[in-house]
Amino acid sequence: MDNPRIQSYHDIRRISKPLVLLFAIVFLAGIGISELQAQEAAMIKTGRFWTVVMDHGGLGAASMSAGWWPNDFNVVGNSSGSGSASSGDNIYIATSNWNGIAKAICAPVSELNPSGTIVTPLVSYVRHAMPDNLVNNVDVKELSLGVEDPTKMVGTADQVVENMYKYAIGVEASRRVYAWSQENHNDYIVNDITFENVSDQTLTDVVFSMCIGRNDFGYAYGNNPSPSGLHGTSWHWHHYYGGRPGDSLRVWYWYHADDPTTNGDNMGLPAFGQEGRLILPHFQFYGFLHVSQAPYTNDANDLDDPLQPKITFISEGQVNSMPSENARMGSPIDNPPWHDNAKGTLSEQIPMEGAYPNTWHMKNSDEVGDPDFQVIGTNITYNGWHAYDYSGIGPYAEFKPGEKVHIIYVVGATGLSHKMGKQVGKELVDEIIQPPPNLPDADKGYFPSNFVFPVGADQLDINKDLWLSTGVDSVMTVMSKAKWNYEHNWNVPQAPPPPNQSVSGFPDYAEVKWSSPEAEALPNFAGYKIMRRISALDTAFFQVVHTTSPDDKAAEHTWQDTEVKFGASYYYYVQSSVTVAEDDMNAYPNIRGKQIWSGRTYQATPQSVEPPRAAAPDISDVYIAPNPYNINDPRVQAMGWTDFRGLIFFNLPSKCTVKIFTENGDLVKTIEHDSPVNAGSITWDMLTESQQVIASGMYIATIEDGNGGVAIRKFLVAR
Repeated sequence: MDNPRIQSYHDIRRISKPLVLLFAIVFLAGIGISELQAQEAAMIKTGRFWTVVMDHGGLGAASMSAGWWPNDFNVVGNSSGSGSASSGDNIYIATSNWNGIAKAICAPVSELNPSGTIVTPLVSYVRHAMPDNLVNNVDVKELSLGVEDPTKMVGTADQVVENMYKYAIGVEASRRVYAWSQENHNDYIVNDITFENVSDQTLTDVVFSMCIGRNDFGYAYGNNPSPSGLHGTSWHWHHYYGGRPGDSLRVWYWYHADDPTTNGDNMGLPAFGQEGRLILPHFQFYGFLHVSQAPYTNDANDLDDPLQPKITFISEGQVNSMPSENARMGSPIDNPPWHDNAKGTLSEQIPMEGAYPNTWHMKNSDEVGDPDFQVIGTNITYNGWHAYDYSGIGPYAEFKPGEKVHIIYVVGATGLSHKMGKQVGKELVDEIIQPPPNLPDADKGYFPSNFVFPVGADQLDINKDLWLSTGVDSVMTVMSKAKWNYEHNWNVPQAPPPPNQSVSGFPDYAEVKWSSPEAEALPNFAGYKIMRRISALDTAFFQVVHTTSPDDKAAEHTWQDTEVKFGASYYYYVQSSVTVAEDDMNAYPNIRGKQIWSGRTYQATPQSVEPPRAAAPDISDVYIAPNPYNINDPRVQAMGWTDFRGLIFFNLPSKCTVKIFTENGDLVKTIEHDSPVNAGSITWDMLTESQQVIASGMYIATIEDGNGGVAIRKFLVAR
């Protein structure tokens, strides 16, 4: 191997215990309704961050695997299946002396109400219905995310999910979860929950406890082909910013940590088999915008307490008597250890230096001054996959009948983009990587001042890590935008309606048609752009290939992409645009006067087009390529076929019958080619009539033109 850096990392991997990259498989999807076990669920996916909302406020069994268009790289999703509070689910209430239980802890779904108690049904509302989306005249439009009703929106949001559920101790939770599709606010969702004591007894010493962690998130970071030989996938640094005087926000964030048992630096998880691209350049976060200072009955008295949450700590679910994710559905209401932890027992063991008085914040793991995340305490084990960031709202001395507590928090993801993560990894492999410009600290970047880089990290590794550190700044920026949105009554500039679109492949070009009369009727309409990507492989990205001016208005628009390569797979989507006014005081300052675009998730393109060649006058020159076919040929993989399967028949007439036989004469597949666009080629996915992948061997193809002409061709397959 030419590059010693790659060699050294491969040596590390040979002596390390590899881990299964589970989130490479389970990354994002539509909800499988059959999997919901008699509960209702809604999915929010207007922007970059997706989430599942359960109607009873507890754990669900909704699947988030598959469903996104091929490897978009920029989507992050989470579910409520492991105790996460990412969508207003799984918030626990700790109280003292409830019905004779001295230290009670109650989940929305518990032994007292194992099916949950739903007060009002779960309903999802959307601003825009899913637009038409055709690929080669086949409708690939996704099912609607909800009921189209702009009057139900919160400010300029594009989706709102709402319902009410009830705890067994007599507390009702009225919840709204909402999100935006425009790109400046599409990487977080808002959870807005009002808890009301509807019982006839006063609850004492009340804490609302929630947690969110790495295990709840999945990433469309690319799995085609899947990166192999990775080690150190589970471990993360954890940091709460908001516990000290001078902190301007209240936000938890976590990011990938190096494997402390292995010499070398794996932060960001470089995939050296794929030119070093960073598999985990992400920063996940959740932060608070409003927490009631005290329980109230009159909404006008609902004041924010800037010191909340007063309790924060890091823990794994199964440690220190915290219930594991498998026990959460039936968690007992009498659980003194968890009750104590929810009120700060763990935080007191390793307190944050300089924290506000009368608060209970655990020291941040990246501020311990050690490269090993485990030194934070016994509540974090070597396998930190299930480490969660806990917050406690309260304690409230009394929560009387008729009183309310209001919590608004956001959950999202940011960090280096996939494109930037690929560039950083490539420069690391090429040993030319430099630190980012304008760092607040030349040595530590955005990491804490006593942050310690991994053992064995050289300067090139550290430069890579300094690029990762910029994710801290990204978290603060996104959280600041969310806070701005909240302070401006959720009225940031609204994204324009998404256009209808149709994409077709023709001989030597692809054609995109679109229309959006609603967008063109807006006074600040600013035109369109067409995004394109070649193949479904990790090496390709969506890029702008065509733009229009604000004056380009029509009942239907048509654009032809004549720069396509025959046989390759192309994905397209169209976005409409508006210009934000220079004096729009609801707009975050840095986007005033700029364009914003319709949400890209409205035009998911799960199917590609493969522009064919023009038809030949007869079958005398038919040939098959690649021949021989070798699945490991990188040129085959670059074409973007499903599972790298694809054979192309060239120089066909526009109408003919292709039959494929084994060498022994067994019929494998019959293809009727009848092209209305006069195409002279077809691509076969190498599946038999029974949808089985063909085996290696010699095959024979006959091509009949219907006029008595027959051509016979042989081809070889090596899988």
